[in-house]
Amino acid sequence: MSQHANVPCEESDDQWLPLIEYSVRSGISTSTIRRKIKTNSIQFRLENGRYLILCATDKKPQTAAYSMVPKEEPIEVKSEAPVPVTPRAETKSANKMSSNSRYLPLIDRSVQMATEAYERALQEKDERIRLLNDQLREMRERLDELRSLVSALEDKYQVRY
Repeated sequence: MSQHANVPCEESDDQWLPLIEYSVRSGISTSTIRRKIKTNSIQFRLENGRYLILCATDKKPQTAAYSMVPKEEPIEVKSEAPVPVTPRAETKSANKMSSNSRYLPLIDRSVQMATEAYERALQEKDERIRLLNDQLREMRERLDELRSLVSALEDKYQVRY
């Protein structure tokens, strides 16, 4: 079984996060977090019907199957033509763009991870809605059966309620 990274929060103190927010920050699916809650292998509390998970600020290195923050890989720039010499103002602008583009893979990965977590949450909600609709259908069938039974008994004993 793989272990997940305990991703530290940026805040200075430990804080209690809603299950979905903890899932997004840690990269752990909500179903996995719920399993951890059932086995008491994660610190949680229940407030107003909502699970809150403790997001610790512990900075010690973790061994994990994956981490929320991807490793930064060096960006290889291949230049076909020689780079022209530019005035100082244009160089600053080029340096700023160059340093920003260095973070684009990290930003793209972060957006992708957030999107995946959101999609997982939506899938879980859709599954929950489907289960509740099935339960509602079964309850309506039971209610119809009970109404038929009451009607039959009323006819048999010639009583109306």
